[in-house]
Amino acid sequence: MRRTNRKLSVNTWAVVLISSLPFAGVAVAEEQGEAREVSLAQLIVNPLLFEGQRVVARGYLMDAGGLTYLALTREASQTRDVASSVPVARTGKSSRGEVPCLGGYVTLTGRFDEVWGEILGIAEIERAVIWDLEKGRPRECRHP
Repeated sequence: MRRTNRKLSVNTWAVVLISSLPFAGVAVAEEQGEAREVSLAQLIVNPLLFEGQRVVARGYLMDAGGLTYLALTREASQTRDVASSVPVARTGKSSRGEVPCLGGYVTLTGRFDEVWGEILGIAEIERAVIWDLEKGRPRECRHP
């Protein structure tokens, strides 16, 4: 009987070890500072899960009431639907007063953290790439 309990114990530890492997990968990625590719839907639905992490997200860059957002769809961008968008920190404008990449389909790499007060969004933009959907080519976008 003692042997059976020991086998159960070994099996239990095996399950715990195997189930923790995905989390170990996330910890290693965070320590190495790698950006985690996430869907915009994931950021909208569960923003606390990504707080403080470097992320790569794609969407349509829009302006709503003087604030910048990354919208899930082109329609959400055109109607300024902030409910299906993630806030994006903006540190400035171009010399003509416009935000680079605005209205385009972009890939943003940056830290997901507090943007305005306690509101979570892409707070520190490291890289912005705008996609030419007709030509299928990316180009670097200078986000202020």
